[in-house]
Amino acid sequence: MFQIPDVTTLNVQNFLGLFDQTVQKKSADLYFGRFTQTIRFSSSSSGTYIKSRVSAEITKSCVYCVDILLDVHGVVLESQCECTAGAGPNAHCKHVAVVLFALTKKKDGIITKETCTQTLQTFHQVKSYGGSPVKMQHLKIRSEGYLQAMAQFDPRPEELRMNVQYPHQFRSVLIKSPIENATLRQHIAPANLWAYQHDYEFYDLTACSSSKGSR
Repeated sequence: MFQIPDVTTLNVQNFLGLFDQTVQKKSADLYFGRFTQTIRFSSSSSGTYIKSRVSAEITKSCVYCVDILLDVHGVVLESQCECTAGAGPNAHCKHVAVVLFALTKKKDGIITKETCTQTLQTFHQVKSYGGSPVKMQHLKIRSEGYLQAMAQFDPRPEELRMNVQYPHQFRSVLIKSPIENATLRQHIAPANLWAYQHDYEFYDLTACSSSKGSR
């Protein structure tokens, strides 16, 4: 937190009042747009020295250094900026204005440009889709450099596509799989437990059924 007297806010606002109204509005837009990268200060018996770095409005990669001197009462004594309109010792450019505007917000916390570690990475997040919903059978997938319709897509190896025994082999492997919650198991019909229990008693059951039917 800046150790500047409370009268700084009033004095800075008075100094900002000397600027053109367009510059005053621009300073607020640049401040809330996070064009101010850093603000440092150093206090002594003669006053407080403010040094700031502000991005250019047109090209953000261009950064201007702004220097401001405040007396012990917070009155702006000198100011200068590296831009063409910021020649000292009494610069009135928008970069000086945005730094002074930032000083008036010191009680609420000065907003500066966010660093790369302040913003959460978002490359893993799914991007929003603005088109119309597409049915699964009409979905296009990329295969070997070209788009292929989902209805024509066959995940099986080419040498096994015409093998009539492949579905039975695949079913056997899926049933024996140690994965209990495999999604593909939903397509397999449940076992016939009644037939399993009476597998070796079919003759007697058949005889009973036939005798009952003859009565």
